[in-house]
Amino acid sequence: MFTLTFLFVFFIIYYLTKGITIINVLVNFIDKTKIEIIIKYRFFKERRYVFLISEIKNYQCEYGTGYKIFYLNRNKGTNFKFLILTEIENLKSFENFYEQLKNNIEKYNKEDSLYLIKEKTNIYQTKLGLFYGIILFIILLAIPICYIVLQTKINIGFLLIIYPTGILFLWRLFIEQKKRN
Repeated sequence: MFTLTFLFVFFIIYYLTKGITIINVLVNFIDKTKIEIIIKYRFFKERRYVFLISEIKNYQCEYGTGYKIFYLNRNKGTNFKFLILTEIENLKSFENFYEQLKNNIEKYNKEDSLYLIKEKTNIYQTKLGLFYGIILFIILLAIPICYIVLQTKINIGFLLIIYPTGILFLWRLFIEQKKRN
């Protein structure tokens, strides 16, 4: 009964999240100094955000299985992010937006060499992520060895959390490191 209730709540949350996701993203550059982002949601009205290019610290797009998250980190004020589910119709619009944003920021960087805006890499592509992956791999190997050799008791709930998430992290790390090389 618990499993059925959990699955029911999971699917309700999934479909509600899908309902508030973005269906269209447009980006306009105003006077080469401002970025206007217009986001159209499935259930909400469209929202407009205007940022000065000089306020942008860095930007990033994190790719996952079934989703993409766009981050725009600012020097002052609140950071900006939104979620795109890849199986709905807005994926092409998002890819066009991201390419247009990258091209315009590269043009801005060429014109203003004092303040460079960079595309931030995700943790899976950094040396720190590789270090975390090695530590996590050692931990995942050490748990069964400790159980067998030292005859310790293990909390099954802990294992149900650490192993799937650890394996997913290692898989994603492997994929991103393979792309990087």
